[in-house]
Amino acid sequence: MKKMLYFPVIIMLMILLSACNPKVEGKMFSAVYFQMDSEIRISYMADDQEEANEIKAHIGEIYAMYHSLSDNYSALPEDSPYLENIYTLNSKINVDVEINYELYLLLEESERLKELTDGYFDISIGKIVKAWKDVILDPEFREDDYEIPQSVFESLQEVIGAIEVQENPYTLSEANGKYYIRINHEDVQLDLGAIAKGYATEIVKDYLVEKGVIYFAINAGSSTISVGKNSNPERKNQQWNVELIDPLYDNEYFGLIELRDKALATSGNNVQYATYNGLRYHHIVSPFTKYSMHYYHSLTMIGTDAGLLDALSTAFFSMTPEAIAAWLDVHQEELGIEVILYNYDGTVTTNLLDTIFKGY
Repeated sequence: MKKMLYFPVIIMLMILLSACNPKVEGKMFSAVYFQMDSEIRISYMADDQEEANEIKAHIGEIYAMYHSLSDNYSALPEDSPYLENIYTLNSKINVDVEINYELYLLLEESERLKELTDGYFDISIGKIVKAWKDVILDPEFREDDYEIPQSVFESLQEVIGAIEVQENPYTLSEANGKYYIRINHEDVQLDLGAIAKGYATEIVKDYLVEKGVIYFAINAGSSTISVGKNSNPERKNQQWNVELIDPLYDNEYFGLIELRDKALATSGNNVQYATYNGLRYHHIVSPFTKYSMHYYHSLTMIGTDAGLLDALSTAFFSMTPEAIAAWLDVHQEELGIEVILYNYDGTVTTNLLDTIFKGY
């Protein structure tokens, strides 16, 4: 059988927009970036090397900007063109802090998505997420490769029990053409890890479409993928093949979908996790329980907006199957959202519109 191009994924996304003067002839170019804690690989069609270099540079600037703004591990360098990032904001409580318009829009979108998901998407629980990561990512806290000792788990329960999830964690405001945020409580730490890369990828996709690029694929660290059309004339309907990583078995896949002018996002418990009493505890934490939930091993979403899918895949991971079904009843057709659930018992269930899932 002929070898085809596949994208292994943990999380992915995309959007469909019409382009003016689409590029239907040209040469495929590729670019690699190391931004947003990921290796980001992009292939795209351009008329010549000069245009390809222009596209490559602009995409690099987009990812670099959102990496700087959303970074919650280190401060901005002194020569940074940006006012604040998430790291510096998290140390400034009960004070109005001026921020760049781009960060303001991202925070505003995060607020909208919190409302859309009935509070399941919440960027303000970074302090709780960090407490979990401090344990699950540190081998010194574990008895073997993955298992957390009872004493460590009980200490962690005390830590997160003392952190309150705030109903009004921060306030956004605008005055005289400037943009501000006020963090309202010391228990609030912002964390944009569940949306920033998808949000930036959507902006990159929009840029390519505006340039008339219809043949492209964005693989943002096997966590965000956005694809246009496939330029290979042998590919049926100009689609890309996307294989879904099996979260229970290394280097294996549990299914295949075909995408064109679409995006796909998957959240999973197989990258950052530790075990306790046979359950996987991971970095996707419910803002209601303050624990990672155990409904799914991975949850894949297909739609048309990378940032939206990035956030929704995180929010859905803490929802029961019944809650997801109820949400889809209201929003699925309007937003064109599709879901593939790799359940905790190892079964796979789907709620699809027109995408065909081929299980292995």
